[in-house]
Amino acid sequence: MARGELFLALLFVVVASALAANAAGARKTVDVYELKKGNFSVKVTNWGATIMSVILPDSRGNLADIVLGLDTVGEYIVMGGRVAGYDANYVVDGEPWCMMRPVAAVRDGASGRALELWGNQPCVQLYTANWLNRTRGEAGAVYGRHAGFCLETQGYPDALKHPEFPSQTLRRGQVYRHDMLFKLSF
Repeated sequence: MARGELFLALLFVVVASALAANAAGARKTVDVYELKKGNFSVKVTNWGATIMSVILPDSRGNLADIVLGLDTVGEYIVMGGRVAGYDANYVVDGEPWCMMRPVAAVRDGASGRALELWGNQPCVQLYTANWLNRTRGEAGAVYGRHAGFCLETQGYPDALKHPEFPSQTLRRGQVYRHDMLFKLSF
């Protein structure tokens, strides 16, 4: 196995173990909040800030739920885990720099393993391995959906539509520099 492949395999195992430990670890109370005014109603949950229901009248005055319309938080958790996983962009606090700075950290409290991501971009994209379906790995390990995740530094993904965001357009002759560094500790 080449050195690069070994590093990526090790990184994947570290991250998958951290995810499994977090999933099996602390449990959080999931609440549902409802906002009502007249015949307008919105239900949200603190689990992933999910909008569960938006009920409002149509042009004829008939009330209708215009969101997915599942009845319980449990149904949303199953649906969200099956369909979505995580795919989110985060803006790093502070001013954009040309030099590298810490932008994300993942720690497994049970083993003490940690991953730090350093970068020079204003955003970090987090997504889970939603496509894994009993994928076989080293030493007979089997990885299911969401058994790993990825952190990638990047510019603002929608910058072309927002003039207030730093430009992501590269002009002829312009130098583009994008640095990322993963620090692993055991």
